[in-house]
This record gives sequence, structure tokens and C-alpha cells, in this order.
Amino acid sequence: MQKIMAALALMLTITGCGGTYLARDGQSDYTIVISPNASPATRHGADELRSFLREMTGADLPVIDNGGAVEGALIVLGDRDRIESLGVDIDYAALGDEGYVLRTVGKNLVIAGGELRGNMYGVYGLLEDHLGCRWFTPELSRIPKSDRLRLPRLDETVIPPLEYREPHTMSNRNADWAARNRMNSGRFDAQLAERHGGKVDWAPGYFVHTFERLIPKKEFYASHPEYFSLVGGERIPELSQLCCTNPEVIRLVTERTLQVFRDNPDARLVSVDQNDCYNYCECDACQALADRESSQMAPVLALVNTVAEAVEREFPGRSIVTLAYQWTRHAPKTLRPRDNVIIRLCSIECCFTHPFDQCDGPVNAGFVRDLNDWAKISNRLWVWNYTTDFSHFLLPFPNLLHRQHNLKLFIENHVTGLFQQDTPSLRYGELSELGAWVHAKLLWNPDYPVDRAIAEFLDAYYGPAAADIRAYIGYIHEKAHRENVHMGCYESPEAELFSGDFFAVADSLLGRAEAAVAGNPELAERVRAVRLGPEYVWVARDFNNKATIIDQERMTAEPNPEYMARLDAFLASARALGIDHLDETGKTLEQFRAEATASIPQAPLTPLDPAKTASAPIPGIAWRSYTDWQDQPEFKKARVTRQGVMERIKLPEHGPTDLFGTVHEGFIDIPRDGVYAFYTGSDDGSMLWVDGKLVVDNGGRHWMQERVGFIALRKGMHRIRASWFNGAGGLGLETSWQGPGFEKEIIPARVLFH
Repeated sequence: MQKIMAALALMLTITGCGGTYLARDGQSDYTIVISPNASPATRHGADELRSFLREMTGADLPVIDNGGAVEGALIVLGDRDRIESLGVDIDYAALGDEGYVLRTVGKNLVIAGGELRGNMYGVYGLLEDHLGCRWFTPELSRIPKSDRLRLPRLDETVIPPLEYREPHTMSNRNADWAARNRMNSGRFDAQLAERHGGKVDWAPGYFVHTFERLIPKKEFYASHPEYFSLVGGERIPELSQLCCTNPEVIRLVTERTLQVFRDNPDARLVSVDQNDCYNYCECDACQALADRESSQMAPVLALVNTVAEAVEREFPGRSIVTLAYQWTRHAPKTLRPRDNVIIRLCSIECCFTHPFDQCDGPVNAGFVRDLNDWAKISNRLWVWNYTTDFSHFLLPFPNLLHRQHNLKLFIENHVTGLFQQDTPSLRYGELSELGAWVHAKLLWNPDYPVDRAIAEFLDAYYGPAAADIRAYIGYIHEKAHRENVHMGCYESPEAELFSGDFFAVADSLLGRAEAAVAGNPELAERVRAVRLGPEYVWVARDFNNKATIIDQERMTAEPNPEYMARLDAFLASARALGIDHLDETGKTLEQFRAEATASIPQAPLTPLDPAKTASAPIPGIAWRSYTDWQDQPEFKKARVTRQGVMERIKLPEHGPTDLFGTVHEGFIDIPRDGVYAFYTGSDDGSMLWVDGKLVVDNGGRHWMQERVGFIALRKGMHRIRASWFNGAGGLGLETSWQGPGFEKEIIPARVLFH
């Protein structure tokens, strides 16, 4: 299949090198001709062409669809009979739904493509690639003005290499922006309509993580616990998967998927895939299949293939999508997805500050191996990629310059669809609108020069500040490369990228950018939005210590006025820019402020005396492990599964189950009177008590995060208790302290007793 992407070098033909005038001095000899039975998207394309040519030249080209004779020069848009009469032979089958041909025939121009979106995309290809139009954001376009607009000589065929293109961004919520930039899907209310050629369409509610929706535990667990994961010898209802080899599960999922297609006749896709947690089924049948195929994907794919076979019989042309995600990421040895199964490979564990195949970390190497393996066995392979920091939407995240390399790596491995999960709910996330533009350019044309895309956007969006913004972008990428900084999509403000000269350089470059646009309120707002990223890092980085001033002589812990002033200034700037949340959970600015100041004691500290012990404490701290927990941190209804003594507070060895918790209890030997800071870093929740007083509250389900609390203690033995639980995904626990005469450190074994 011929795939010739439009080369911007052809822009040179706009002002010379042959061709004829589309319009001169507000007049045009051209008529836009469409077929009487043109599709809604073709008609919309004709309207768009007419509108933008009028905006560019002042000339108003008529649009006709009566199939009759037309005098003068023609722009023939998708009228196949008229195209044939001009002697133009088009291989429509090769073009598919979205490809198109641009060809000049004498003074006439032929735009020919698929009726679904191809004719419309041909219009946008002409306007963007050859006449210089740009749609940077839903609010900002560049539509060149010309008294004399030439139509260059054209003979090109454009077929996009990706059948599914979705940048998950705020810009893509705007259907006109998405269509003009030739994106074909969106997950928001402002979605592509019939006039835009529709979209790559899932049945509503069946986009991802659908096991729970297909077989809800509330409906089935009480009567059929065998439908759900066997974990640690028990069928679990919470954070569970399905038992994919159970015949009744297979029957129910098949019947319900078929019913979803019946209820949604326009839908082309339904996802049948795992819930967003681990806890795959450990029953004999599931594990026998997984062991034979050397992949936990095997039971899932066997189920999905069975469903897909039934779908193919009743709904030919429809497809089932399933994830290769976390515990299902590895391809099976011999099992193959059916032709109507789309594998959606996910990169969530990866480092994103390096190209996937150039990172020296084992995680990226493993992902690339999985990509290669799936490419060998999949008829349709899509990728779910991650291009923002989901726990900190404003955090500088230097992956912009690697997106093209990664996209080409995907295409080399036969990937035909890409979901770029970015910042979908903020206009002013970290360089969000620039990111959306770069996504769109590369998803349509993977060879589009990234530097050109960035330069075009920065010039239009930031004006005189463009050079300094580009220098800032280059700086964070160069620093990440030079210092070999690895950052995942749940990176914290404590990342190494923000050490050393980061704040000084960012402040200098972005300060110059602000000065360059000081007289332009619109541009100044956009530059302030970029500067908000480093400012967020400053207030979020190590706020546990920044927010509080410790006086060991007075044994006090009080608010730090300098920190509070910067925190409130950041929050005021964020509100002024319309930012009302900071991460994918919807954390509000008010919640962030409460977190950042939670460690500040609300009352004067009262030093606690040592605890009385009946006998001499023994080195080591006692621990208990729980399962079937319900209430963290007390585990009131939970069952103790193991217990023992360990040197320090850390997680015991554990099996594959997600659902477990731990409690450590004993004594800590306080070396001298003073104020002590205790820290827990955990994924998920943790809490720490000293002498029965809650010092650190780091509870709830969350990624790895650290919290601190302060307490005044007298020299001697004090009771300590730490609880932790894990709910889903990753896990971790680390406890530290800091006190008079020593810096922050892991709580050492020498001070722990039981």
C-alpha cells in the first residue's frame, strides 16, 4: 500500500513553481463540486474549504452538488463520476476510509478519498500541508491571508499509517480541532460527530477495564464466588479479576458482549479486559494454561478469543479489544489472538524520559521485548501510551522530544493504533496545549519534523517569548539526558531532575520569557502557565520539612512564613489560570494546601515521657501480617496470617496477593530530649503512632508518597506502632526519622525493640 505523507517542502509551491491562482483580489474562477449523495463528512469538508478560502482570500467559492455541468475551473471533492470524467483513476480500496489523493488536472483540482473521512481529510491536507493553515489549539489558528493565492501542482497520495489516533488532551475534546488535525477518536462529550466522519467508536461504558462491568461482583459474588479470582486459596470479591477458564464465566461474558453490540449498533469495538488491579486467578485451570503459555495473559486471551469468535459470527466487521497490561503484558508462547481481536499494549511501568529502546533500565527493555513479541503474533496491535505525570499534572515531564522516536518504534512493530494518555482535563497542564499539537502532528504523520512542530506552535502561542520557552524545554530534556534521570508516569516532585541548578535555570529562562511579553496580557498568561510548573515543584517538593520550622531548644514546631507565602502565591496563580485540580484523582487546590500544611502542629508540642516497661525490651520489632482486611489501619475484622520479629519496620516477604496489610509494634529508644520528625513513605496507606498518639497519617489508597509528623519526646523508650496496607498495583513501605543532632535517615535497627 502506497503511503506518501505530505512533505512541507511543497509549501514552496504556494508562491511560485507553476500552478494557477485559486483566488485573486477577492475573486475566484473555481467552484467546489461534490456528489449529490455526498456523505456528511464530505459536505462538511466542502463547507470548511469554502470557509477557510474565504477567510484567506476574501473570495467566496460556490459549492454545488447537482451533478450537472459546471463552467470554469473545478475543485472536485469526492464526486467519483466527475473525477472519472477528468481521466483520473483512483484506487479507492487502497485509500480506505481515511486516505486521499490530491491531484491537479489542468486548472482543476481533484480531492478524492474515502467517504467516511478521506475526502474531508483531503481538504485539511490541502489547507494545512500546501496552503499554510494551522489549528494550534481550539482557540488559536493561523490562517494565512493572501490577495493572490496559487494552487500548486499536486500529485500525492496520503494514507495514514495509524487507523486509530487519539491524543487524550483537553484540545482533543473540541471536535473541530480534532477533525482539522485529522484525529479520529475522543473520550469526552464534545466528540466527533457524523459531520466529522464520526470516530473510532467503542460501545459506551466499554472502553477499558470491563470485567467488573460484564460480571459485577454485586450481582454474582454471593451466589457464584467461583466466577472470581482464587487468590491465596480463597475466592475474593474485592479488587478481583474473573476466573477466565470457568465455563459459566465464558458463557456470560460472551452473551453480555453480544448484547452490548445489539444495544449499540453503531459501535465497532467493545473492550473485554481485566480490572485495574492485580489478583489474577490462581485456580488450577487458569494456572495450568498460564504455565503452559508462560504468561498470565493466556487465560484472558483464551476467554477473549472465544468471545471474539461469537462476535464474528453475529457481527462481522466488529472487534474485541483487550489489554496487555501489567500482569497480562507478556505475550503467550503459542496462543494467538483472533483476527478480530485488538491487543492494546500498555507502557505504564516505563521510564518516559528516555526513548523506550534507548533506556538503560530493565523496565523499558522488558517493554520493548513485549512489543516485539506481540508484533509477531498480532493481526492488530495498538498501544496505550502515557505522556504526562498522573499524580502531578503540573510537574515538568521531559518526554516531548522522545515522542517521535517512540512512535516510529511502535510503527516498526506493526502498531496501527495509539492512545496517548496525556492531561485530559486541564488546559494549562504541563505544556498541555503544545503537547496536544505535537501528538496530533505525529499521530497523523510520524515523519513530521518535531522541531518544526514545536517551533511553529511556540511562535504562534508565545510570540516574543518563544525562544526562551524553547530554551526551557531544551534545558529540562538535556538535564534529564545528561544526568540519566528516569521518570515514570507517577513521578514525584522529589525526582532528581529538580535537584542542582533546576530552579535557578528555570527561573532565569522563564523570567526572561515573562519580560518579553509583559505588555501582552494573553501571551503573559500563557507564559505564567509554564512558570507555574517549576513553582509547583518548589512548593510540592519536600513540603514536609519546608512547611515547619523546628526549634530544638524551645521544643517547638511552627509554620514557616516564607513557605506559606510561596504556597499561597502558587495557589492564587493556579486559580487565576483556571486550574482547579492537580492530578488524575481530582485533587483540588484546597486539598493540596491541606496536605502541604498537614504536618504543622495545630497546638504547642508537649514533651512525652518515656513508657514504663515490665521487663527489658528485646532488640527487633514485632510484626503481624493480615489478609481479608476491611478497615485500615485497625484491621478490626482482618485475619492474622503470619507474625514474627524483624530488625526494622519494613514489609515482610509476601506472595502475589494484593490484599494484605501489616502492623509493626514495639519500642523506640529516643536518644535525647527534643522534637522528632517521623516519616512514612508508602504505597498504599500507612500510619504511625508514638505512645498512642497518631504522628503520621499517610492513609488511603495512593501511589508511593511520603508524609511527616512531629512530636516532642523525652530521652528513653517510647512505644511505636506502624500500620500499612496494600490495595492494588504497586506496594512499598519505608519509615524514617529525624531529630536533634542527626539528619533524616531510615529508622535504624539499633533503636527498635519489642
